[in-house]
Amino acid sequence: NLCRSREDKIRPKKNEFPFNELGDDDLAAIEQFYEKMPAESRPVKNGEVDAGSKDVAEKLRRWCVLQSGDTTKKLPDGTATTGSNVISHLGKCAAMRVKTIVAMVFKYLCADQQHRRYIVTSGGVRTLLGLVDLEDEAARDAARQALAQICIVTNPSLLPYSEQLDAVRPLVQTLEHHHELLQFEAAMGLTNLLTSSDELRSRAILARGWYACRDLLFSDNELVQRAGLEAMCNLTMAPEMLERFAEGKCELELRVFIGFCSSEDRASVIAASGALAMLASCDEVAVHIAANENFG
Repeated sequence: NLCRSREDKIRPKKNEFPFNELGDDDLAAIEQFYEKMPAESRPVKNGEVDAGSKDVAEKLRRWCVLQSGDTTKKLPDGTATTGSNVISHLGKCAAMRVKTIVAMVFKYLCADQQHRRYIVTSGGVRTLLGLVDLEDEAARDAARQALAQICIVTNPSLLPYSEQLDAVRPLVQTLEHHHELLQFEAAMGLTNLLTSSDELRSRAILARGWYACRDLLFSDNELVQRAGLEAMCNLTMAPEMLERFAEGKCELELRVFIGFCSSEDRASVIAASGALAMLASCDEVAVHIAANENFG
């Protein structure tokens, strides 16, 4: 609660899940039911407690990641008792309630890009990887979002290779989330990770990352489209994808890449043309590209 401000309060919105799946009649019925309830029984729409100002919350978040702690004391794993180290350590606790709270704290700490490197150095990535499958949906989403945000700004080579590999699955799964921001951040984090190695790209393909990224291209959000396209561009470096294209099994994707080359969004043009350039390095794929009626 101390890391949260009133601007972080979760308020139900009609254009967001699950209310966006309800019809106008259903929403009207819920509102009528609410109005008929006795005043003392009505839930408070904006929460019972004011979470405080954004400035105060940001100061506490900064203190959590920057304070040095008591250098004379050590955690059981031998690390210093800094705020971020303690939070990472608590995330390994067996108590589900503690894990849920830790996931939410990480979400707030990672909201500031400058804080993410401290989470990495305190072992926070490994802790987050242990929280990405929590039963509580809000906590699970919080952990996956924090993980994606860290992957966006962190050079993959600075992460242990096991953490790079383990981060692929939750990021790919988040691409299918109903919230566009989570889709966007997951795609951006995955794009960065995919620069690491063929093994990591193969793992993403096995996790159906190619199809999840392709689905993002049909989003109404231009930023989500671009993020999905950039991730697909990096996936084309995988030998498995080159083989599929060479066998003519990805004609739809070829048409999509060629189509995005005419986009008004410069970043999308760069990603699509980059994918085609890498694919064209294979003679068999180059023939398919040149044969496309929209090419050139």
